[in-house]
Amino acid sequence: ASKTFDINTWKVNLQWSPVDWLRFRATRSADVRAPSFRELFFPGRDTPSFPVANPWTGVNNNVDILRNGGGNYDLKPEQADTWTLGVVFQPSGILEGLRLSVDAYDIKLSDGIAPVSTGGITAACYASQGTDPLCNKIVGVGDPVTGFSTITSITSGSLNAESFKTRGIDFEVFYRFGLDDLVSSWRGNMSLRLLSSYLKDL
Repeated sequence: ASKTFDINTWKVNLQWSPVDWLRFRATRSADVRAPSFRELFFPGRDTPSFPVANPWTGVNNNVDILRNGGGNYDLKPEQADTWTLGVVFQPSGILEGLRLSVDAYDIKLSDGIAPVSTGGITAACYASQGTDPLCNKIVGVGDPVTGFSTITSITSGSLNAESFKTRGIDFEVFYRFGLDDLVSSWRGNMSLRLLSSYLKDL
């Protein structure tokens, strides 16, 4: 079997240095990640007689979970819209070797590939009153609209199930200096680096 996707990805990066020690940078990109071979084709494994809560009856059913953790040939690529804005301060003179940078980011991901549990499948189907596409993964006595009196099997695996938005700021302090600045007889250089991040939204 083969899998072909027709999707566009691009990236624009701008940098501007009004003076030697100051640089502004910005990036706008449309990013993609195609599903992996495992996410598409992994056969999963059968798990016989596994107790699953039946939300229609409130009791547990012994369910044969088919293709548990398996791949999904119908997966689509993940897509993300990404913005970054940053500034870099790199002085000369007595502070030569120091570099400070601050970068703000805003990422929106859609069609994120994620494994969906049996509980997630039954809960989504029950909450939607049988209209959620996940209902097609449940087999039992009855139907998703009127309710399953008994669930006999569930097919779980990876789906394009997630979307999220995240925003935050990354900080970096870098300093490089010669060891002879400490002791005149020493040779070589030392680099110190501090990374920090502030997560505003997730």
